[in-house]
Amino acid sequence: MATKKGTKKSEMTLGALVAHPLRSQCLTLLADRTASPAEISIELGENLGNVSYHVRKLWKGGAVEIVEEKPVRGAMEHFYRAVTRPLFTDEQIAAASLEDRAVFAKQALALLAANATSSLEDQTFVARPDFHVTRVPARVDESGWREMRDLFEQTLERVFEIQNASADRLRDTDDAGIPIVAFNTFFEMPERKKAE
Repeated sequence: MATKKGTKKSEMTLGALVAHPLRSQCLTLLADRTASPAEISIELGENLGNVSYHVRKLWKGGAVEIVEEKPVRGAMEHFYRAVTRPLFTDEQIAAASLEDRAVFAKQALALLAANATSSLEDQTFVARPDFHVTRVPARVDESGWREMRDLFEQTLERVFEIQNASADRLRDTDDAGIPIVAFNTFFEMPERKKAE
């Protein structure tokens, strides 16, 4: 798979990408904006060496990319951002290679895990008693698969509608709103081997 200049081909597992809380914090921050390790270390109150190490791990894992370089006091300061992928049509996904689909899914799940880890560490994840986390393992036929796909597409459209309506209501107020992450997914699981 071709990579853009300033990116690395993903070599780390999803678990390794977000295994460390500081790495998760860095990825969450870089999902929202471009920053250098020096800026991140000041914002998080962490040692610059530690932050640089974890941002490099994210870069080597393909989760972030270098978007700018600036000379600073005889050295080169790198500015990173999380690798983001646009929403794809069914046709674009179908035309993508299995490897490209895996990269897209891995990056989305890495951001989810990083967001959840940061939120749990900060206890904002559970601060509201009406937060929602659900895991529903199920077995469906082909018709059920298509119905699930349609349901999740409708849910995504509704998320955008709610986001836009909230933005309209907040526009004329001093309220900054509630920062959230909505994650919408379902996927096929591998068959479990039956004990013989």
